[in-house]
Amino acid sequence: KTLIERMAGIYNGVFHDGITHLIAGNVISDKYKAAIDTETPVMTKEWVREVWKAASRDNVMATDPKFLQYKCPVFYGLTVTCSQLSKNDKNLLKKKIESHGGSYTPELTMDATDILIC
Repeated sequence: KTLIERMAGIYNGVFHDGITHLIAGNVISDKYKAAIDTETPVMTKEWVREVWKAASRDNVMATDPKFLQYKCPVFYGLTVTCSQLSKNDKNLLKKKIESHGGSYTPELTMDATDILIC
């Protein structure tokens, strides 16, 4: 919040029509779903830090394409496990999940697992 405001941005805890970007810690929230439905860009917290760093050296825009790498990946913040798949398929799935921002665990943990793939 502080960095956003120091860069002349406006932080708002409520998602509404005037929001230009959503900063997400994970993809399991009503705000995330609303942002996707309205095609509002969803970014990671790292985006704010990287824009701040770049702005301290140069005049930059947060919407510059060089910051697109901080767009929120599809599994961001999710813990995923699977059942009834071959070892090779599990390894492939693990790589895909982790390359798209999620964490793979071989064990189902009721309080920690967000998605079970069967």
